[in-house]
Amino acid sequence: MKRIFVIRYNLYVEILRDEKRGRFFYRKIRDAAEKRKEKTGNGAKGRKKRKNFKKNEKS
Repeated sequence: MKRIFVIRYNLYVEILRDEKRGRFFYRKIRDAAEKRKEKTGNGAKGRKKRKNFKKNEKS
């Protein structure tokens, strides 16, 4: 049984349940900051691209 949770914005954790003892423990997957970095790609250029994309979506 695996679930992925986000706690405190910047932490992605995988919550695993120990079936025998019935307790929970979690493993950190990665920071959300890393995820944000992935998304932006090349800094301001990436932001501009996304902005223009949104503008084009509306029309």
